[in-house]
Amino acid sequence: SLRYKEEETEARQVMEEGSVKKANAKAEIEEMEKQASEYENAIRASQAFLNEHNQKLDQLQTTYHRDASRMESLKNLEEQYDGYGNGIRRVMDEKPNQPGIVGVVAELLHVDKAYELAIETALGSKTRNIVTEEEQTAKRMIEFLKKNRLGRATFLPMTHINRVRKFDRDDVLAEPGVVGLGSSLVTTEKGYEILADYLLGRTLVIDNIDHALKIGAKYHHSLNMVTLQGELFTPGGAITGGAFKNNTQLLGRKREIEELETKTVKTKEELTALQKALEDKRQIRNKARQDLEELHNRLQDARIRLNTTELELRQAEEVLTDNRLSSQGLKLESSEISGQIDEIKASKQTMEDEMAQSEEAEAKLNEEGSKLTQQEDILNAKKALQTEKLESVHVKVAALREQLSYIHANKERLLDEIQTLKDEDESLIESREMSGSEIEDRQQAIADAEQEMLEIQETIEKAGDKERELVDQKSQQAITHKSFFDKREALSETINRLDKEQYRLTSQQERLVEESDKQTAYLWEEYEITPSEARAMRKEEYTDRVALKKEAAKIKEEIKALGHVNVTAIEEYKQVSERH
Repeated sequence: SLRYKEEETEARQVMEEGSVKKANAKAEIEEMEKQASEYENAIRASQAFLNEHNQKLDQLQTTYHRDASRMESLKNLEEQYDGYGNGIRRVMDEKPNQPGIVGVVAELLHVDKAYELAIETALGSKTRNIVTEEEQTAKRMIEFLKKNRLGRATFLPMTHINRVRKFDRDDVLAEPGVVGLGSSLVTTEKGYEILADYLLGRTLVIDNIDHALKIGAKYHHSLNMVTLQGELFTPGGAITGGAFKNNTQLLGRKREIEELETKTVKTKEELTALQKALEDKRQIRNKARQDLEELHNRLQDARIRLNTTELELRQAEEVLTDNRLSSQGLKLESSEISGQIDEIKASKQTMEDEMAQSEEAEAKLNEEGSKLTQQEDILNAKKALQTEKLESVHVKVAALREQLSYIHANKERLLDEIQTLKDEDESLIESREMSGSEIEDRQQAIADAEQEMLEIQETIEKAGDKERELVDQKSQQAITHKSFFDKREALSETINRLDKEQYRLTSQQERLVEESDKQTAYLWEEYEITPSEARAMRKEEYTDRVALKKEAAKIKEEIKALGHVNVTAIEEYKQVSERH
C-alpha cells in the first residue's frame, strides 16, 4: 500500500512536469513551423527571381554577342577598306610606308545619322577619294598603281584645295526647307576643315523633294542640292533619285562602330551587374535551404521530445490507473507475465533484426546517392563545357552571316559600278568625245571590277560552305547538349527516389527504436525487470506459444474460480489465534 502511494505520488509529479514540457514543446514546434514557412516563402521568392532574371540574362547575352559580332565585322571591314576599289585598298595598304597619305574622305568626315544619306549622296564617288598632304605623294602612288596594274584611284592633294570660293547666296539659305550647306553639317579631323568646304561648301541640303523643286525652279536650276531622302539636283535641271540596292554607307560605318562600342560596354556592365545579382540571390536561396534543413532537423527533434513527453504522460496515467486496482488484480495477471515477457523478447529481437537491415539498406542508399551526386557533378561540368562550345558556334555563325551580308552588299555595289561604267563607256563611244586612252582606262576599270566581283563570288561560296559546316556543328552540339539534359534528369529522378527510400527506412528505424523503448519501459513499469533480466528468465523448453497461451488462460480461470482474495486474512487469523 505504501509502495502504491509512492508510485502514485511520483506519477502525479511526472504528469505535472510532463504537462509543462508538452506545452513548451508544442509552442516550440509552432514557432519552428512558422519559421519554416518563412524560409519556404523566401526560397520560392528567390527561385522566382532567378527564373525571371535568367531569361533576361539570356536576352542580354544574345544582344551582347550580336552587337559584338556586328562591331567586329564592321571593324574588319573598316580595317580592310571594304567597299572601296582595289586600287584604293592597295594605296591604303601602303599608308604606313607613305607618310604623305592622310586617308580616304569617308574617314576624315564625321556626320550625324540624320544627314548621312544626304551627305553620302552629295559626295558620290568622292567619299572614296584619297587625301594626300601634297601632290608628289599622289604622283608616286599613281605610278605605283600603274606599275603593278592594281587599278585606279582619285587623289585630293591638300595643296590644291587651299583656296575655296565661299557660297555667297544668303538669300537661298533663307528659303523654306533649306537645312543648310553640306559643309556646315559635317565635322572633320583637326587641320582638314577646308576639305569640307571644298567638297560640300556649295551643296545645299533640303528637307524634302517638294521644297527642292520649288527652290530649283525659283533659281533657274543653278544650284547643287540634295534632300535628306537622297534625291540629287545638279545645275542644269537634272534630278537623280530612287532606292539604293544596298545600304552600304561608308560615312555611317564609323559612326555605327562607335555606337556599337558604347552599347556593348553598357550591355557588358548590365550583364556583370545582373550576374552578380543572380549569384547573390542564389547564395540567399542556398542559405535559406540550409537553414530550412537545419530547422527541419530541430523540428524533428522537438516532435520526438513531444512524443516522448506524451508517452511519459500516458505511462504516468497508466500507473495511476493501475494503482487503483487491488493487489488481487496483480496476482490474477501474474500467470501471464512469462508469456508476455517471451512475446516482448521475440518482438524486440524482430525489431533489432529489422533495424540492422534498415541500417544496412540506409548505408547502401547513402553510398549509391553519393555516387549519383558525383555523376551529376561530372555531367554539370560537361554541360557547362558544351554550353560554352555552343555559344562559341553561335558567335561564329553570327559573325559569318554578318560578313556574308556585307559581301553580298559589296557584290551588289560592284554590279552597280560595273553597270554605271558600262553605261558611261557606251555613252562615250556614242558621243566619241572621249579619247582612246580614256576608253581603255574605263574598260580596264570594268575588267578590274569584274575580277573583284569574281573574287567576291568565290569568297561568298567559301563563306557559305563554312556557314553550313558551322550549322552542322551547331546541330551536333545541340544533340549532345540535349543528351546531357536527359541523363541529368534521369539521375535527378533516381536521387529523388533514393531520398524517399532513405526517408522511409529512417522513419521505420525511428519507429522500431520507439517501439523497443516502449517495450523496455513496459517491462520495467509492469514487472520492474530489464531486458537483460528478462532474457535471463527465459526458459528454452517453452517453445509452443499456442500451448503456453492456453495454459495461461486455464490458470487464469482457476484463479478466478478461487474467488476474491482476502488481503486481511493473515491479520485476522493472528487476532483470532491470540483470542483463542
